[in-house]
Amino acid sequence: MLNTLSIRLKIVLLSGLCLLGVIALIVSINLRETDKNDQLTSDSSSRMLTSNVQKLLRGQRC
Repeated sequence: MLNTLSIRLKIVLLSGLCLLGVIALIVSINLRETDKNDQLTSDSSSRMLTSNVQKLLRGQRC
């Protein structure tokens, strides 16, 4: 089947496949980075809340 396709069509198909591969790679990297950012935000919020609660409790004990 590939022997009957013109060179121009083969180049277009190969370019399309490469483009799809790059798009898939970019989307997967973006999803991974979003998960990392969500985790960092969650950890930071938890640390801030814990610190503020500890400060509040220390202030009430004095």
